[in-house]
Order: sequence, then structure tokens, then C-alpha cells
Amino acid sequence: MFLPKVDAPGEEIGKHLDNQYFEVVPTAKTQAEKESLANKQQSEGREGEIWVSNSCQYIGGKDTRAYVMVRTKYNLELDLIITECTKTAVAGRPFSALNVAQEVKSKLVPMGSVGTGFSQHDMEEIARRHNLNPGSVKITVRCQGLTERGKLWHARFIGICEDK
Repeated sequence: MFLPKVDAPGEEIGKHLDNQYFEVVPTAKTQAEKESLANKQQSEGREGEIWVSNSCQYIGGKDTRAYVMVRTKYNLELDLIITECTKTAVAGRPFSALNVAQEVKSKLVPMGSVGTGFSQHDMEEIARRHNLNPGSVKITVRCQGLTERGKLWHARFIGICEDK
């Protein structure tokens, strides 16, 4: 679908979206307006925004070369304890994914698993530490939030937490 160029492309695009899932907000022109909008969206638990240059013409799809567009996602970072290194059939890999938990009131609450973001070196070091002292290795995980059941949503390994 091709839409004509208008002063507020976001508002024009919004006319073609299902308003049950999308909200068209006024164009944020100043840095303060943009920060205010981003803070409001994040405080409401929104997933992120799509920022469109006010001089672009909208062309459907995700071809960001056709016009200037930036998608933002709000991420959550958590330090979690590895409870299990899951088995893998892939030669040379010490595990497939990590089951992780969060310590809440001295109890471990399962948060799901993390299966991406590791280098080979990271995997070997995590497996070594976990084998030496199971339940004591903490990692930092970045995710796009938590599911309705409190599990990690699109989690990615960021690093091993070192004792401070």
C-alpha cells in the first residue's frame, strides 16, 4: 500500500492500522516531547515505539532503506541463577540452553530458559562453573519483559555476574 506524503505521516499510517492494537499519538517534535512520550509508553508497559521521520512517505513493509524509521524496544535486565544446563546433541557444545531462576525471599522462582547470546567461550566457562558449584552461578539476562506467567520473554545472555 502506498500512502501520499502528509505533514504527520504517523497519523496517516494510523488510519490504516487496527486501533485495537495500535495507538496513534501526537507527533513529538522536541527532544522533551520525545522523552516524555517514551517515558509514558514505558510506564504503561508498552513494547516500544516506531519513530518515523516527518519527511518520509510511508510504504508498507519493513524496508527501512526506503525511508527513515527507528523501532525501539524496552528491555529488562535481570541477574538470575542457573539451575540447569540442558543437554544438547550438538558436538562441542556443553549445553543447549540454561534454565534460570530468580531468588525471591530466599526461594528460587523459575523464570524459564535462555538459549542465545553465548559465545563458545561463554558456554564453556558457564558449564565449568556450574559443574564445580551447581546453583551458584549467576548470569545477566536481557529480555523484552515477562510473559503473563512471569517467564522470560525473548531472553538473551548478556554476561556472567562476577562477585562484587
